[in-house]
Amino acid sequence: MTTNLGSDLIQSRVAKTVWPWREAVTPISTPVSCRKRAIVQFLVMLSVAGFMSLKYKHAAVTVSCIALFVIVTGLFLPKVFLAVERGFKLFGHGVGVMLTWLLLVPFFVLVFVPGRLALLLVRKDPLSRDFPGEGATNWKSHRGCADKSRYRKQYK
Repeated sequence: MTTNLGSDLIQSRVAKTVWPWREAVTPISTPVSCRKRAIVQFLVMLSVAGFMSLKYKHAAVTVSCIALFVIVTGLFLPKVFLAVERGFKLFGHGVGVMLTWLLLVPFFVLVFVPGRLALLLVRKDPLSRDFPGEGATNWKSHRGCADKSRYRKQYK
């Protein structure tokens, strides 16, 4: 059995470029990318603080202080900036998980389950999921519209 070494080499190179699944993916955080993120975050926080200062002065001062901390650590202490950023990402992930379980699950149980039970009680199946009948197909005939100009006025 012979293999084409050149073709295997090209496939290997392509596979590593497209999806290096054997290698652990580590985010590359260079000081330059850290500085760029810090500057962007600082500007966004400062603009939020500016809008907040119109009505909530104390909250605007707090956001401005956090923005100052972000820009100082991002420019001069990148390891501290990355650690704080990682902590906030973990905090955000935790908040997302908690909101999912505390809001979406009860909403599903309180809205969709009773709705389905009500449809079962009145024997209504809006999706027509009943078992196929005796016919050759499951096609449901549709009576057409007599006035074809209706199709030209989609939103009226």
